[in-house]
Amino acid sequence: MARVNFKATQQDFVPLPNGSYLVEIESMELAKSSTNNDMIKTMYKLVVPLEGFSKKLFDNFSLQVQAGWKLKNMLEAAQVPHTAIPGMNKGDFELDFDTGDAIGRRLIVRMEQETFLSNRLDENGKQKAGIRSSVEEYIQVAL
Repeated sequence: MARVNFKATQQDFVPLPNGSYLVEIESMELAKSSTNNDMIKTMYKLVVPLEGFSKKLFDNFSLQVQAGWKLKNMLEAAQVPHTAIPGMNKGDFELDFDTGDAIGRRLIVRMEQETFLSNRLDENGKQKAGIRSSVEEYIQVAL
């Protein structure tokens, strides 16, 4: 009988170094957040892979009113056709776009590493902490 310790063979995720990266939108799908709010899960692929790091980046866009600006910034940087429809209150708007129009679009994302606390506990019962990369800015690719 063979024994395999998968935990020992797992590679830890290594966050991208701080910097700007040319990416291509690979997928966008509607989903629910852990708090059951609507969101769009987005996956990018690095156009120029960085050795030793993942070739995929993930970004979530909350569909809550106060978070719409982030999605709008990304759509503009990726030059995805969209319409921003003003709402009744200052700063309110709706976005009308087709997620399919975003697939294959390129943009530059500026990544920064940040520390975080996980909902999971380590083997000693302490809350796990780690470092991850997050998108801080969306930049249009010069034509």
